[in-house]
Amino acid sequence: MLFEMKVNMQNYEEYFVRFVDNDLSAEEAGEVQLFLQQHPGLKAELDAFRSAVLIPDASIQFSGKDKRKVYEAFFELSRCTGNKEEKVQAGS
Repeated sequence: MLFEMKVNMQNYEEYFVRFVDNDLSAEEAGEVQLFLQQHPGLKAELDAFRSAVLIPDASIQFSGKDKRKVYEAFFELSRCTGNKEEKVQAGS
């Protein structure tokens, strides 16, 4: 019985993205590696996917973030209630 790989020339990009994101099972990751051995010219494309990974900058802080959540909740409540008096009381 022949082993039939799921990774092929029509879907390898999806597998490359998931490979870079560590979102594949061990079996699927092995298939990607085998696919790369069979198609070494695509290694540069996998490297391009790797270079496109964004890493968040933990030093960036947004002041007032908690207040924004309160305002969003208030406006959602205002939007959902039809009574204007309830809107005013919620804002007090």
